[in-house]
Parts: sequence; C-alpha cells; structure tokens
Amino acid sequence: MRSVYLDYNATAPVLPDVSAHLVEWSARLGANPSSIHSSGRVAREAIEAARETLGDRLNVERPDSLFFVGSATEANALALEGQISGPSKRRRVLCSAIEHPSVIRTMEALAKRHDLDFQSIPVTAAGCIDLAAARTLIAPDVLICAVMLVNNEIGTIQPIQEIAALCRASGVSLHIDAVQGVGKLPIDVQELGADTLVLAGHKIGGLRGSALLYVRPGLQLNPLFLGASRSVVCVREQRTRYPSYRC
Repeated sequence: MRSVYLDYNATAPVLPDVSAHLVEWSARLGANPSSIHSSGRVAREAIEAARETLGDRLNVERPDSLFFVGSATEANALALEGQISGPSKRRRVLCSAIEHPSVIRTMEALAKRHDLDFQSIPVTAAGCIDLAAARTLIAPDVLICAVMLVNNEIGTIQPIQEIAALCRASGVSLHIDAVQGVGKLPIDVQELGADTLVLAGHKIGGLRGSALLYVRPGLQLNPLFLGASRSVVCVREQRTRYPSYRC
C-alpha cells in the first residue's frame, strides 16, 4: 500500500537541496566557528552569512539579533526564562490560552519559581485572542506577554499587531512563537512588533534540530546554561573581521 504523508503542519520532510547542502558543508566546515585559525574563520563566515540572509528576510535591525538553537522548545525556553529570571518589579506574566505547551508549561513553571502571577488571555469561540480581555490584562505590571502568530492545532491567525500595540503602550515585552506561521505568512519582526520571536526549520523542509531565536537589540536575556566564554577568542583579528562579534 502506498503511503501519502500530509502532516506538514507537524513537520515537513527535509528538502533535497537542504540535504545536499548539509553533506557539502559538513565536509567543508568541520572546525569550531569560535576558533581563530583559518578553518574556524571559514566556519564563522558561513554562519554569519546565513545570519545576514535570514536577517534580511525577517527585517531585523541587526543580524546579530538572531541566534541559532536546537529546537523551538529550546528557543521558547531561552526567551521566556531569559527574561522572567531577571530582576524586575513587574509581577505578572501573560500568555494566550491556546499557546503551545512549550510556552504555557514554561511560563507556569517560571511563574511559580519566581513567585509571579501567571494569567491566560482567553480566546473567542473562533480561536482568536479576545482583544477586549487583552486590553484589560495587559498593563504596566506585566513583565512579558506570549502570543503565537498561528495556532498549531486549528490554524487561527492571531491579531499580533494589535497585541503588540497594547504591549508597547504598557512597556510589556512581547514574545511571539511564529513556528506555525513560517513559510505560510510573511514574517517581519519589526512590523509584528516582536521583542522575541521563534522559528523552526523543520516546518519548512529544513533540518530537525534547527531553530531560530530573534531578540530585539537592547533586550538582555539571562543565559540558560553556563559554559565556555567567547572572550577566549576575542582577539583583535576577530573584532576587526567581525565588528558585531560578542565577547
């Protein structure tokens, strides 16, 4: 019996061009991109070129506001915990009632850990966020509000720009899980009003284990993991060759 795969909203098969590029670049880029030798610089240049290409597509302010991570779940955790675990006098966090579990469960756990008030923004019968409720809930005592661009179960497109306007008016950070929208809707981080935004490669024929986190320039995230510092490779050549290189 011939099998037909139709569940592209869950994950899409890897595109042949992606597989071909993986084989090619795996052979060419075996070095650590943080190394200062020639092979490391080649790897770094390839990463920065990819960052610039994606930055142009997403209309980011600076390419170094994009971070490559292992999954959308990891990116959501980094964006949420990176902000919620920081010092703030704001004591509430919000997300829509139909967010992906990687957002809802993370926010619930973080709110409990940091003694914050976690609240859900209700949605209408059509699965769209209730803007009247959002206007009441989004206020200056809210630290972060998470609203997905497209729902992963029923496909509703959320009124992100209206939510972004409410967040800006109260100084609230807006986190957008845009995983289900990539490849289906144009994604412009500035037009959407995102402070942090997440995409996943496997939804559009990219590799499993590849995702992207956008962080608005000026927004500081506390790291989830502590390890080697880039300062060990922050020599004059690196700073000259890569002006945006973060030490």
